[in-house]
Amino acid sequence: MLKEVDRIGNLTVIYVPGHSPGSIALFDEQRKILFSGDTLRFDGSKISGAPKQFAWNTAKEKKSIEKMSKLDFDIMLPKHGEALKANASKAVKEFLESNEKT
Repeated sequence: MLKEVDRIGNLTVIYVPGHSPGSIALFDEQRKILFSGDTLRFDGSKISGAPKQFAWNTAKEKKSIEKMSKLDFDIMLPKHGEALKANASKAVKEFLESNEKT
């Protein structure tokens, strides 16, 4: 079983529960790429979290998004949606901030 900070080649495992209890993201620090799994999506214009009906625990999901927002990455590759290829970590921070205001 993979756990936080395990490595798979150049990828670091980031434990991001919320969508499911064992959700992970993978981070390539050298290439500045985040594989966000099911936690974050990008539809070509905006970032979103997993649909509420598919979230195991929304409070944990928010904490996981906070964790990912602290990483420095240029590209986000979600499991669902499109690749976010420009200012990805900044866009995730803005998504998190906008959701904290609502």
